[in-house]
Amino acid sequence: DVIYVVNVETEESYHLPVKLEGIESVAWSPDSKKIAFIGHNAEQSDVYVYNLETKQLINATNDIFSDTDPSWGPESNRVFFASDRGDYLSNTPEDFDILKHDITQMDIFYIELSSKEITRVTDWDYCAERSIVVSPKGDEILFISDKNGISNIYRKSIVISDKDSVSSIQELPAYAVTNSISELNQLSLSQDGKKLTFTSLNKGGYNIFL
Repeated sequence: DVIYVVNVETEESYHLPVKLEGIESVAWSPDSKKIAFIGHNAEQSDVYVYNLETKQLINATNDIFSDTDPSWGPESNRVFFASDRGDYLSNTPEDFDILKHDITQMDIFYIELSSKEITRVTDWDYCAERSIVVSPKGDEILFISDKNGISNIYRKSIVISDKDSVSSIQELPAYAVTNSISELNQLSLSQDGKKLTFTSLNKGGYNIFL
């Protein structure tokens, strides 16, 4: 797979010098200098970041776990993503066995690109979170979860205030925004944070809603 960059005015295009077995979920940073995406092979999928100015490609996560749905924070220095890594935020132990690991629970994490430090944002049992979008101020996220059995939109603060009686971001509560009986997918938030689009089945067809 390759990533193409297209000028929508001139229709000119070029592809990035990135060659991986699989590439998906491409996300352009707010400062327009970097592109995050998921690159994968037969063993793992990782969050990659390509710098358009320096032409440098980095594997940000680079581990055995499955990562998906990268999304940028407003300062272009933090990438949110969904992963099945659980509490493994750094190097896995030598005796780690992926076959004994629960790969069905997908939670939300973010990685600081400067330090490669990973922070866990959600920790809900028996459900999967994905499709993250970040508020313009970087203090909240919207995401998809099937916590109630059907994929719906949830909202969560990712900043601990003086009023909060928790010690970690993952302990902050999340609240349902929708209660749809048809699953919702593919969130996209406008730059000013005032409009949200998503996809869902409606009358036998897959549609985009605003």
